[in-house]
Amino acid sequence: MNLAVNDPSHDPRCPSRRRFVRAAALAAGAITLGFSRRAMAAARAVVRDTRIISLDPQYYHGWPTLARRKAGELLVVCSGGREQHVCPFGRVELMVSRDDGATWGWPQVVLDSAGDDRDAGVLETAHGSLLITTFTSLAYEPILRAAEAKNPGSAGAWPPERLRCWQLAHNRLTPEQRQANLGCWMIRSTD
Repeated sequence: MNLAVNDPSHDPRCPSRRRFVRAAALAAGAITLGFSRRAMAAARAVVRDTRIISLDPQYYHGWPTLARRKAGELLVVCSGGREQHVCPFGRVELMVSRDDGATWGWPQVVLDSAGDDRDAGVLETAHGSLLITTFTSLAYEPILRAAEAKNPGSAGAWPPERLRCWQLAHNRLTPEQRQANLGCWMIRSTD
């Protein structure tokens, strides 16, 4: 899979996330107004089942997005490899089902920056390219600071191995590099 990484936060031609969300909401509202109430009433989702599809259960997987390709494959992207809801380990994982969701392939890591990659999205363009989005976060920093402030062995103190892992992940980047790494990201595959 040929992937290119774009960072729209550094492109002055790229709209801000707020402008993009506002434009998308206006477009969705305009489209909705064009449908009759009968057509809208007929469009209902049917939940066939709910189950865990992760094949890597020791990790927390969050905020999945599902897309169906023109060829029928189902794609799920999520923030995987996580210890918990907020931690420094998030990465973007892709899973594929070729049998309408009955089974899923092993997750493929498609983006793992030195920061916490969160809230992945996926879609297939009209030309068949796959676009996967995410954003990076430092929301784990207050949790790490609180853990570092506890005395080893005291109530609520983390085991030394856990604290060391968080510190190593956090210190992959300098404070300046962590700030520069923040942003919304998109990877694109044309093949």
